[in-house]
Amino acid sequence: MAEPIVLKGASRSYTLNIASTNAICRLEETTGLSYRDVLAALARKRPKVLLLREFLRVALVDPVNVTADEAGEILDDIGGAAVIQAAAKGAKRRG
Repeated sequence: MAEPIVLKGASRSYTLNIASTNAICRLEETTGLSYRDVLAALARKRPKVLLLREFLRVALVDPVNVTADEAGEILDDIGGAAVIQAAAKGAKRRG
């Protein structure tokens, strides 16, 4: 299993575990897509913002239990979609 990663934002750091079984199951459950389909969708040139937020929301270890709006704020804080896309590509390579 992959180690958690830490993303540094302007206001704080965020710990994600994008390959944990819990994150994968929650992501599949909330999106209705398989984990591989989510990773493929995130790799697109312009992934859906809601999918980016959901991916971030379920992968967050610290802070936990964030809302979709809070995930959007965190996404902005860490540098936007490109950061999540890079994390998803890394997960796809490892998986």
